[in-house]
Formats: sequence, C-alpha cells, structure tokens
Amino acid sequence: MNRAVDSLQNKEKQRGHGIAFHHGQYLYPSEGLHDRQAATGSGAALEFEDCANVRIEGCEIGYVGEYGLYFKNGCSDSTLTKSHLHDLGGGGVRIGETERPEEGRVCRKIVVDNCILKHGGRLHPSACAVVLTHAQQCAVTHCDIVLDIYPRWAGGTFRIGFNLMTREGADGFFEMRVKNGKFAAGPYLRWQGGKLVANNTTSVPLGDLTPGQWIRIEIEAKTSAGKYTVTLTKPDGTKQEFKELPCKPTWSEASYLLFSGLSTKDTAYFIDNLSLVPVVTDPVAP
Repeated sequence: MNRAVDSLQNKEKQRGHGIAFHHGQYLYPSEGLHDRQAATGSGAALEFEDCANVRIEGCEIGYVGEYGLYFKNGCSDSTLTKSHLHDLGGGGVRIGETERPEEGRVCRKIVVDNCILKHGGRLHPSACAVVLTHAQQCAVTHCDIVLDIYPRWAGGTFRIGFNLMTREGADGFFEMRVKNGKFAAGPYLRWQGGKLVANNTTSVPLGDLTPGQWIRIEIEAKTSAGKYTVTLTKPDGTKQEFKELPCKPTWSEASYLLFSGLSTKDTAYFIDNLSLVPVVTDPVAP
C-alpha cells in the first residue's frame, strides 16, 4: 500500500485489539524530500483525525514506510497500549500536527502506555519514537523505546557526541558495534544508579550524574584498535578526558549505534545534539 494503511475521520469509540498492520510502502517523491525536524512532513500507517475514545491495545504495526500511528488534530481521550511498533520508515507515534489548530481541535488526553517502539527511521532518519506537537494533557509512560542508528559506516575513525540528561532512576546505555554482532564489542557507555561508566564486564568509572543536569559526551574511536577515548563536558563547562579505554579489537565496523534503557520504573533520560562524524573511513560496507 502507499501511505496510510487506514485513515479514520470523525469517529468515536473505535476499538482495535490484537490486530497486525503490516507492509505500508513509501516512495520518495521524484523531486526529492526535505524531511523536516522529527520527520513531521510524513504521515503514518494508521491515522485518526477528529476522533475520540479510540482504544488500540495489543496491536502490531510494522514494515511501514512512515510513522506507525498518527493522532491528527481533533483527537482526544484515546490510548495506545500494550502494542509493538517496529521496522518503521518514520518513527513510532505522532500526536498533533505542526500547524496550530483552533483551540477546540487541539489533541487532548492521549496516552501511549506499555508499548515497545523500536527500529525506526529507516526511510526518514530524523523521525522520533514519539512526537507531540500542539497537544495537551498527553502522556507517554512505561514504554520500551530503542533508538537504532544504522550509519552504514565500515572501518575507520569516528567521533560521536551527544548531550545526556537523566531523571532519578533513569538507567540506560549507548554502544557501537557491528550490525548483528556481539553485544558491547565496541565503545560502550552505561549510566546506572547515578554513575557513568565505560565498558560492560570490566567497567571503568567516568563520574557521577546529577539528575536534571545536562552533560556532554564525546567519543572518538577507531575500529579494530581495541581502544577509544571519551571526553566529558560537565555542566560548569569543565572537560575531562579518558584515553585508551579498552574495547574488543574484533570490533571492525561502526555499522550499528544503539541507545537503550535499563530502568524498571517510571522515569526517562533525554538525548540532544547528537552528532555522528566520520573522521577517516574505509569503504562503506555492502
């Protein structure tokens, strides 16, 4: 199918349980595409507009070319729960449109709860797991969100940077490895229990994390070198560098970058200003 698998307007008390929505094709326009921030120029496989009391539970949306689900303007009192959204050309869920509507059509009281959202951005790299624009009293709770990045880098030297802020109890990790390769083979950082550490089995302490404060993390790594460097910029602007942190020399490609969560409580961490810079690269992996 092209674009939306299904689009509903002016409906109330819609229920979907145990349904799988698969295979929604998307073709880039011939004139090219400007993706916009968070890929807000794209639609979704399943769209609702001016709908109320929509309940989607235990469903699956996958192998689609844009976002998985889109509550457009005029939607209210609706939920997406216990559902699995994966292998998405765009992101997981959009709530509200970018152009502000009249007050009566602002999205309200929409909840995404206890869902798995992963493997997005296949065709629209700027897409996000959940995007809320002009929405009120909405919530995203208890979800497992995995941000996969496939830069298609082969061997070489790379710099990766991002800002990190955690809430209390927000544990997670970032790693670089070969796609479908061994866990924690390349550079690996974990934030857990208010501590930032490098590596998995032989952890190297890097410092404390204060909930609610941003820290800048920059990694420079060369594939097959068996080591990497981490530079931290703290909230007061001071920098601290950790050189020759060990990783496995068998890590030969930077073809898979992953952010993931480890928490079991209602909390969150935030990533901003992500940069991916190849310094010296080998030919791209097929």
